[in-house]
Amino acid sequence: QEDFYFDVRVFHPRTVVPLHRIDGTYRSVASTIPSALQNVFIFPILLSFNKWEMIPFALELLMLFSLTILTFFYPKKESDVVNNIFFALFITSMLCFLFLGLTVPISGLIVKYASPVMPFLFLFIAGSIQIDEIKSKWPFKMVRSR
Repeated sequence: QEDFYFDVRVFHPRTVVPLHRIDGTYRSVASTIPSALQNVFIFPILLSFNKWEMIPFALELLMLFSLTILTFFYPKKESDVVNNIFFALFITSMLCFLFLGLTVPISGLIVKYASPVMPFLFLFIAGSIQIDEIKSKWPFKMVRSR
């Protein structure tokens, strides 16, 4: 965390997000977790209004949030081995996001370092949605081409 704060002091990036200092105790880490998740999942959306380079990442997060909402309304009911693997990937990616949010106070770097992990989060969420139920309730007719 100190190395990234040194980068903030030297380079003065425009995408600095507020981050509480971690002093090495479990209490400081636990109290910083909500702001860390906010830095990873909310601030790229808010910073996209000020910095146009952040717009694709904001759209990616909005797509992730919309898929998460679909998961709550149309969850898959069966559990299989593939879902267990996706869940393991989900837990691993969330730990990576948490680590990034705890240590990196620059939103541009958070987006950069989170990009390799983001597909695993999308895989878990997309694999948890009941697609057939959504298709049956879709108001428009799906046309198949031959």
